[in-house]
Amino acid sequence: MPKQKKKIKIYAYRAFRPDKRIGSIDRDSGDVFRRRVGPVERVGRIDFDSGNIYHSQLGPDDNIGWVELGSGHIYQQHFGPDHYVGRVTGGGRLYTHVPLGRDIRVGRVTDTESFIFGGAAYLLFFDQNALAD
Repeated sequence: MPKQKKKIKIYAYRAFRPDKRIGSIDRDSGDVFRRRVGPVERVGRIDFDSGNIYHSQLGPDDNIGWVELGSGHIYQQHFGPDHYVGRVTGGGRLYTHVPLGRDIRVGRVTDTESFIFGGAAYLLFFDQNALAD
């Protein structure tokens, strides 16, 4: 059995061009990092026990959503009912949900064993409403 890589790579989808690498996830700790020139920036984390995804900020981290592990559906945390905002497929592709329309592909992750990695990538990099206050 091949050895698993420690970092899961996150890519933004670009039509008719190679996808652009924008971040990574540490498979062991669940820390999510933004790829940029200079020092690496930690933007969030995954709580494997609860399945929640947190945005890093000054003070306590902010719970921004969760992933339904059976289906790959991604939900944004709200007061009241949580909103279905996207999905991750078994192949690691990430899609934004479009009500009454066709979902739009926005990115992918290199790990396909668990939907939680794709959910974290979606909420921290592709869902602008999850990070808005």
